[in-house]
Amino acid sequence: MANYHFVGVAGIGMSALAQLARARGDTVTGSDRYFDQGDMPDRRARLEAQGIRIFPQDGSAIRRDITHLVVSTAIEDQNLDLARARELGLTTIHRSRVLSNFFQECHRGVAVTGSFGKTTITALIGWGLASAGLKPMVVNGGIMRNFENEKMIGNAVPGDGEYACIEADESDGTCINYRSSVGVITGIARDHKEPDELQRIFITFAANTRDALVVSPQAGAILIGQPGPRRVTFGLQDGDVRPRRIHLGSRDVRFNVGNTRFTLRQIGAYSVFNALAAIAALREMGVTDHSIENALRRFEGVGRRMELINRVRGVRIFDDFAHNPSKIEAAVEAVRRAGARRVLGVFQFHGFGPARFMRQELVEVLARCLGKEDRLWLLPIYYAGGTAAKDISAAEIAAEAAARSAPVSAAADRAELLSALRQTAQEKDTILVMGARDDTLTALCREIAQALESAPPVKGA
Repeated sequence: MANYHFVGVAGIGMSALAQLARARGDTVTGSDRYFDQGDMPDRRARLEAQGIRIFPQDGSAIRRDITHLVVSTAIEDQNLDLARARELGLTTIHRSRVLSNFFQECHRGVAVTGSFGKTTITALIGWGLASAGLKPMVVNGGIMRNFENEKMIGNAVPGDGEYACIEADESDGTCINYRSSVGVITGIARDHKEPDELQRIFITFAANTRDALVVSPQAGAILIGQPGPRRVTFGLQDGDVRPRRIHLGSRDVRFNVGNTRFTLRQIGAYSVFNALAAIAALREMGVTDHSIENALRRFEGVGRRMELINRVRGVRIFDDFAHNPSKIEAAVEAVRRAGARRVLGVFQFHGFGPARFMRQELVEVLARCLGKEDRLWLLPIYYAGGTAAKDISAAEIAAEAAARSAPVSAAADRAELLSALRQTAQEKDTILVMGARDDTLTALCREIAQALESAPPVKGA
């Protein structure tokens, strides 16, 4: 039996692995500065309910008998747990290596990577395998509502060792650590890395895949002449798996693939795109279209992936993980196609580094995708602690966008944002809260709902 300690155990990827290790019968402890600050009490309670012991992140949990001291890319060298580990001569292991070890123990596995859609696609495939009775191990970077319960957070599902589906992260390049039966590459967009670097990563990922590679036409284009298994393409217009008779509704999407009519209770054309990837991968895993159709119809979505939080006085409030320019544009288009009279957007950069990286492209996208009647507020840049250089501000970027005639402004804090929305929101508007990393954005959506309840929006024209 192994002895694991997870530094940063509250993280979505780390908490998933902690739950899997505990389900295997291993001893598991963890620490996290969020827990030290009293944040995420529900997540802490669920981990402790599974027998995972939580320590302060002050080095007190680090002992010589730890066999796996697990860290992620987000953990800085100055961390007190790591300092204590160095004193004891302990070595660390990256979370991707732990996930790779668990994944390789399964005989048939799907790994999903790409610049967009991978969390939802992983959830769709995992739910499709589970619905078919295949008892998969599933590890994801989001809360899968179908797998959430009183104890399990919903980002991990222990399997029986035969099937698996995991989200394989390209942002730190660790997706190349996995050897899958079926690989999925959704596409390439400028996010954490430049496109040319992503291409090299995805070529290696493809070469590491054994049986079949499910790719969008965009991703398939970079793999021409490259080593790898048989390729199956999917796309809204082109591909081996493509839809007919698409209906984009205000509450769901419906489409045909072959003779089967699929329904998914999500909105936006990209939801069809995500479903096509899942259909293609599940077929490669031997799941029938009838079983896939049943699973998609009962799919409950992923937390913070275009999640409808509330409807207040004719205003819908969505919570979405969109955190780069292409995802923000897709999210705005999705709610517009789903009946929004105006889009009232809220966006928070998930760090100072990402803000610098996407600054120019975001300004261009906001100027292009927002209509004259829309509004978007930038919140102060999210800061999780550490040594990040605070040499850029949301207000500066908002001013740049406004200079391009985009209806963008900065909110000094959440109180100012709530006041602005109370004065602005009207019937048939849609409020779209976007951003990554900060789990309190969901709570912000609920605060917005309460603010609108206390000051009912004026009926729109």
